[in-house]
Amino acid sequence: LGVVVGLPSKSPNAIMEALPGRTWYGMAKGLADQARRHTPESVARALDLLAEADVMLKSTSHGEEFVLHRHLLEILENAA
Repeated sequence: LGVVVGLPSKSPNAIMEALPGRTWYGMAKGLADQARRHTPESVARALDLLAEADVMLKSTSHGEEFVLHRHLLEILENAA
C-alpha cells in the first residue's frame, strides 16, 4: 500500500507494473481502492501505530483485542 499510494496513477495496470511478479489484477484493483483513501503520511502513521501495537502486545498485559482496537481505530481515522 505504501508503494501504491505514491504512484501517480492508481490504475490496476500501473500497480501491477510497479509491483512486478507480486500481484495480480484483482489484488491490484483492491490496492487501488485502498490507496485512494490514504496519503503517504497516513500510511507512514499507520506503520508507526502498528509498530506501537507490536511493542504493546509484547511488553504489556493488555489483551490483543484492546491493543488492536486502540491502534486500528486511529489508523482508520487517519485515512484520508
